[in-house]
Parts: sequence; C-alpha cells; structure tokens
Amino acid sequence: MLSLLGGTVLLLGAFVAVELRRPRPMLELSLFRYPRFIGVQLLPVATGFSFIALIVYVPIWFIVIQGRDAFTAGLAILPLTAPMLVVPLQAGRMAQHVSPGLLSGIGFLISALGAWLMMGLSADGSLWAMAIPMLLIGIGNGLPWGLMDALSVSVVPKERAGMAAGIFTTMRVAGEAIAIAAIGAVLVGLTTANLRAAAQAGSLSLPQDATAIASQIGASAGHGSSTGAGSATDGAIIELAHHAYTSAFHSIFGVLAVLSALTALVCIVTLRRPIHDAGTKPKTGLR
Repeated sequence: MLSLLGGTVLLLGAFVAVELRRPRPMLELSLFRYPRFIGVQLLPVATGFSFIALIVYVPIWFIVIQGRDAFTAGLAILPLTAPMLVVPLQAGRMAQHVSPGLLSGIGFLISALGAWLMMGLSADGSLWAMAIPMLLIGIGNGLPWGLMDALSVSVVPKERAGMAAGIFTTMRVAGEAIAIAAIGAVLVGLTTANLRAAAQAGSLSLPQDATAIASQIGASAGHGSSTGAGSATDGAIIELAHHAYTSAFHSIFGVLAVLSALTALVCIVTLRRPIHDAGTKPKTGLR
C-alpha cells in the first residue's frame, strides 16, 4: 500500500512538472491560483460525501439493520433523493437575487444539521424519524447542486472556461467515486473496531475475523440476509454486530456534519464575490 501511495506521489509530481513546462498544457494549473476556483472544486467532492455516498449506504442500513425489504428501503430514501428534482431548479432562480456562494453555504449548513440529526438513528427507529433528517440533507445538497456547473466557469477568465469546466467535471466524477469508497472503508473499519471492543467487554469469542463480519454486514444487503455475520454466528454475535454497525454509522454522520459545516464556511468565504480580471464577467450574478 505504501509503495502504491509513493508511486502515486512521484507520478503526480512528474505530471505537474511536465505541465508547467508546456506552452499549452493539458491541465491549466494556473487556474488553481484563484481561491474561488479551488472553492468551486470542493463543491462536488462535498456533495459526493454528504449526498451521493448516502444513497449507497443508507439503504443498506434499512435492509440489514432494520430488516426491511429492498422496495421499502427504496421508498424510505425518497426524502433524501426527491428534493433533487425541485431544489436545484429553485436554487438557480434564487441565484438571480442572492449570491450563489451564500446559497451554497446555506445549503451545506442545512445538510450539516440533517447529518447531525441522523446521529440519533436507531435499529428500532421508525421511517418517519429518519425522514426529516434525510429531507434536510437532500434540500441542503440540492442548493449547491443546482449552482455548481455555472460557478465552475464563472470564477475564471472567460477564455479559460472550457478548461475550468473539464477540471470541474473530473473533480465531480472522481469526488463521488472517492466518497463512496472512503465511506465504505471507514464504515467497515469503525464497525470492526466497535465489534472487537464490544466482544472484549462482553467476554465473547468471535467465530471469525471481526473485519470479515463487518464486511459481510454490508454485503448481505445484496441478497436480503439479516446480517453479514451469517448462520455461523449466534444471536449474541448478531446483536453485537448490529450495534457495532449502528455506532459506526453514528460516527460517520458526525464526521459528515463537521465536513458539511466546514464546506459551508469555505463557500461563504471564497465564493461570496466575483473575480475582478479585466474583461471577465461571471455567468451568474455573483456578488
């Protein structure tokens, strides 16, 4: 793993060195001298963590921990996904009167509140108890979602809009993929740690490696079993695994709440005013 990371750093350094020497580089690194441009690149990464990844992992919670079927789990996440049909359109209209940076910041603050409320989820909780937090997350992410594309080209000189759009699209795809993988890895890691700690506290002997049990909890969602621990585990281990998974979810939502709040601060600070390059006029009415 360390060798792969080291190789990645070396290749990245070589790529940057080559691009800086090119008169017409494939990646215009000078765009990153604009703080507003860097702030815009944060938006798709933040929505990847606070929204896209939840579409993957929240249904697993409903299926594995609460024992619901796939159809019910799909209906249960509608409060999370449905706002995306309406809020981005309204955000575009509101941006004619309010700074898109401020709107994006408000959106992430709303999302942070929803993530904080999701820390109270429980295995026996009702769908309605989770509906409001998920609705807040959906609405909160919907605000920057409807503004990101225009912002990506409005914060750079107009002759570099194409390059800016390409970089933004790459960040969007990469950010979502990294978010899904990272949250999945953290979820398994936290579940493993919680499972081992709980087993030691209760003097229970796990029938298999804790990491394998943690991984199987999520994998079981694909075929409808009640837990990733499998039939080889007794009721005590199953209950322990579910508790460990729930605790891991609480921790993840706590981290997401903090990340969303920090992203809101970055949006408000870096995107509140337009750039002042000669001959450049933002495409959205930035203030």
